[in-house]
Amino acid sequence: CYRRARPDLYSAERSLIVDLKSSADASEAGFRRSMGQYRYYNQAAWYIDTLEACGEPTCDFVFLVVENVEPYAVALYALDDATLEQARRENAQAAKTWASCTDSGVWPGYEPGIGRLVLPSYLRDSLFDA
Repeated sequence: CYRRARPDLYSAERSLIVDLKSSADASEAGFRRSMGQYRYYNQAAWYIDTLEACGEPTCDFVFLVVENVEPYAVALYALDDATLEQARRENAQAAKTWASCTDSGVWPGYEPGIGRLVLPSYLRDSLFDA
């Protein structure tokens, strides 16, 4: 198979991929923020599509989220079809970017030189306003 994936748990019998995530907040709203920030949805689509490309049956994907702070709550989440389709579009674009960079040897990065940082407005003179 030309793609790689390392699911935390894969059951061919159940056609299920389980991905374990730790989080300070396993609530739906909290994990949704983490999912967006770390692009976990892209990973879900990649794992599903990779297993299918390697001849495995179509899979369901579930995040098993465990809080890493008390009370160590646990939650399970699946993604809707629209989210997985967006992830597939983003993954396809990322693959094109990777191929282009591999061919050209030019990789995206920060601007060369020394950047200038400006103190955020909410911190300016805040110590002297009292």
